[in-house]
Amino acid sequence: MTSMTTTPTAVEPIASDRTKPESPLPEPTAELIAESIPHMVWTAAPDGATTYFNRRGTDYTGCPAETNYQWNWVTLVHPDDVPCAEQAWEEATKTGSEYCVEYRIRRFDGVYRWHECRALPVRADGVIIMWIGTVTDIEDRKQLELSLRRAEREVTETLTLLQSIEASAPVGFKLVDRDLRILRINETLSRIQGHTAAEDLGRTVPDVAPTLWPQLEDVYRRALEGESTCNLDVTTPGLDGEGPRHHLASYYPVRSSGEIIGVGNVVIDITARKNAENAVAHSVAAMVETIARTVEYRDPYTAGHQRRVCEIAGEIGEEMGLDRTTIEGIKTAASIHDIGKIAIPAEILSKPGRLSAPEFELIKGHAEAGYNIVAGIDFPWPVPEMIRQHHERLDGSGYPRCLQGEDVLLGARIIAVADTLEAMTAHRPYRPGHGIDETLAHIQADRGTRLDPDVVDACLRAHRAGRLSPYLNGTTIGTSVGGPKIS
Repeated sequence: MTSMTTTPTAVEPIASDRTKPESPLPEPTAELIAESIPHMVWTAAPDGATTYFNRRGTDYTGCPAETNYQWNWVTLVHPDDVPCAEQAWEEATKTGSEYCVEYRIRRFDGVYRWHECRALPVRADGVIIMWIGTVTDIEDRKQLELSLRRAEREVTETLTLLQSIEASAPVGFKLVDRDLRILRINETLSRIQGHTAAEDLGRTVPDVAPTLWPQLEDVYRRALEGESTCNLDVTTPGLDGEGPRHHLASYYPVRSSGEIIGVGNVVIDITARKNAENAVAHSVAAMVETIARTVEYRDPYTAGHQRRVCEIAGEIGEEMGLDRTTIEGIKTAASIHDIGKIAIPAEILSKPGRLSAPEFELIKGHAEAGYNIVAGIDFPWPVPEMIRQHHERLDGSGYPRCLQGEDVLLGARIIAVADTLEAMTAHRPYRPGHGIDETLAHIQADRGTRLDPDVVDACLRAHRAGRLSPYLNGTTIGTSVGGPKIS
C-alpha cells in the first residue's frame, strides 16, 4: 500500500501595515453647511452684491441659481417694504453693523410672506470681505402677533367701553369672586348703599349689604352653581330721609375657560317707574272702588257681592299658584264684574218674583254692557274682556258670545266659579241662600263641562283649608235650589 504524504500549504503572513480606509463622508465645507441649514442662506460682497444663495433659497423664491451672482435681492421684497429694507442695508454696510430687518418676501408662487432677514459682516484684518446672512420665514409668528394685537385692542376697547358705561350709565355693575369679594363696582351701585366704589372694593357682599344679604345669599349661591337670576325686585331703604328705592337686580355666573370664577351683578333703579305704577294702581283702585259702589247703590240686594267674589277669586288664584300681578288683575275685574247692571232697569234687578224671558235677556245683557262701560279705561290687565266673559262656560252654553274652552280667559273662568259660589250661598229677595254643601255639589257637577276643572279643584281645596268661609254669606240657611225663575 502506497502511502500519501500531504505537504502543508504555506500560510500568508498577516499584514501589519495595512492602510486606514478612506472616510465615506466628504470634508465639510461652507457650502455644504449652508445647504444643510433649514433656512435661506446667502452671501454678498462688501458692496452688497449677492455672491451666493443656497438651494433652499432658490427653491423658495423660484429664482434659478445662475441669477445668484450680482443679483439685486430687493426685487423679491414687497414694494411697501423696500424703503425700510434698503435703508437698513445701507446703514449696515456703512457702519459695518449687524443687519436685522423684518419684511415681506415674494415666494415662487407670487405670495408675499413675512421673513426675518439677518446678516453679519465677515472681516479679515479688520476689513469687511463679505456678508453672510439668513432669511427665516416668520409668517405664522406675524399672524399670531397680529391676532394678539387685535385681541389686545378688542380687550382695551371693551374695557374702555365698560369703564365709560360704569362711570356714566344709570345702571349698577358689580363683579365678585367666588369668595364674594368685590373685584369691580361702579359708583352708581355703591351709592345705593351710601358708599363710594373705593370703599366697597375688596369687601365682601355680606359686609357691604348686611340688611339685604339674607335675601341675596341664595341668589349668589345659585349663581356660583351656574344658575342666573334675572330681574329680582329688590327694595332698599332710602338715603337722607327719602323714600325706599326699588331696583331690578340680575345675577349671573362669570366663567373663564368653562370654570365659574365669580358672579356678575347688574342693577337698574326703577324707583320712578315703581312710584308711577303705584300712583296708577292707586288711581285704578280708587276708580274701581267708585264703580263698585255705584253698582251697589243701584242694586242694594247684591251689596257686597262683587267684593266677596273678588276675595274668593283671589283665594282661588293663590291656590292655583298664579303670580301676584295676574291675581291682582283678576281681583280687579271681579270687583266690578257686574258693573253692567247699571244699564238694567231697577225694577228688574229688585223684582222678587220670577223673571220673564225678555227680562232675563235684559239681565244677560249686563256682561256686554259692563265691557262697553270700562273698555275705554287703560287697565294693565284685560279687565274689560274678563268682565264680558264672566258668564261664558267651557261647553259654549254661556253668554254673551257662547265661547268655548280656551277661548274663555283664565281670569273669566276663575270669576265664573267664584261668582257661582257666592251667588248661590247668598240670600236673594226671590230665594234663601243655599247651603255650602249643596253649592259645592252643584259646582262639582259642572266640573269639566261648564266650569274649568282646575279652577273647581282649586276652589274646593281653598274651601277645605277654611280660606273661603269669611266671604260666604248665609251658608247654613236654605237647601232648595233657586235662582231667577223664567216664566
